[in-house]
Amino acid sequence: MENFSPSCGSDGLMYVADALHCCVRVFSPTWNFLLKFGAQGVGDGQFGDYSPQCVVMSPSSQTHPQPLLYVSDTRNNRIQVFHTDGQFVQKWGDWGRAHSDFRKPRGLKVDVNGHLYVADTGNCRIQIFDADGAFCRLWQVVDAGEYRSIATRPFALEFDRNGCVHVLCINRREVRVFMHGKMIGTWFHGNPTDTGKILNKEPMSIVCGIDGCFYVVSRLERIVSVYNHDGCNNPTTFRLLRTIRISAAPHALPHPHAALFDHDLRLHVCCHSTICVFD
Repeated sequence: MENFSPSCGSDGLMYVADALHCCVRVFSPTWNFLLKFGAQGVGDGQFGDYSPQCVVMSPSSQTHPQPLLYVSDTRNNRIQVFHTDGQFVQKWGDWGRAHSDFRKPRGLKVDVNGHLYVADTGNCRIQIFDADGAFCRLWQVVDAGEYRSIATRPFALEFDRNGCVHVLCINRREVRVFMHGKMIGTWFHGNPTDTGKILNKEPMSIVCGIDGCFYVVSRLERIVSVYNHDGCNNPTTFRLLRTIRISAAPHALPHPHAALFDHDLRLHVCCHSTICVFD
């Protein structure tokens, strides 16, 4: 199992995008396997090669009393929607730059109003949809005149407690912060003693804890870096608080890919088929 962005659903279950086996796996809160759905292909409910790469759950609402699962079918350049038992609901997207089309979408996030935010990685933008998949708006991750390089492609995203959206650009190793669709600044995934220079390698995942801190998974260094606002209300001002090393032995575990918090506020770090849990 190679997981990029697992999530803990409102039902307490763990939903994992297993890109290596082209399926979504569902686990109990203690990581006992329950079911899987999906296979490699291009049909409804199937996923492209090395996909899916993210799965998130929608909140319940009057129009959707039962939560839904949104899955980024990265290589098929589309979003697929399922019931929690794996039953296919709908899909949208194709290769392209038009609204509702994608170029290798990856990170997903759902806000409190049920809007789905998609990191449209290859197009260097965030697309936003309502709960039924209707296009709402998009945000460009690159500034006007900035070159659309691989460095500025969004990989993962997270909300902070003030409603700002923090977008992780994996190759640039920085986080770009948006408020009401406008980019208001950046902060760096690195050592603050080096005046913002980037030291940590391959940040893969970003999650916000109940403490308001951001937890960034660094794949190559096998650590989780914890950042806080340093008592500042500016959502782009952070300092490194501490690091969590995944294993005392440098190569005892595979590289970590993603992290999540469960309903008991424990941090789970996914290292391929191994899950490390921290209180």
